[in-house]
Amino acid sequence: MEKADMKHNQQRKRTGKSERRRSTEPKKIPYIPLGILNLASRTAVSLDAILAALLKGQDCVLLGDYGAGKSMTLRYLHGELKKRHLRGDLWL
Repeated sequence: MEKADMKHNQQRKRTGKSERRRSTEPKKIPYIPLGILNLASRTAVSLDAILAALLKGQDCVLLGDYGAGKSMTLRYLHGELKKRHLRGDLWL
C-alpha cells in the first residue's frame, strides 16, 4: 500500500468517517454565452438599459433557467445602484 493510502486509511479509522478522495482537477464546465432579452420585442437588452429603467421607476422581471445568471445580474445591478447612492447621485 502507498503512503497516501495508508495515511487515508489511518485518518478514516480515527474519525470513523469514510471520506472519498477528491480529484485535484476542477470540473470543466462549458461556457455558454447568454443574452438578456426584452420579451415584448425579442431584442437584446444591456445591463445599463435595465439600470436606466430601474432608475426611472420601471419594473423589471428576470426569468431564466437554473444557472442562467439571474442572481449575478441582480448583484451587478445592486452594486451599481449602491455606488451611485454612495456618490450622492441617487437617493433611495
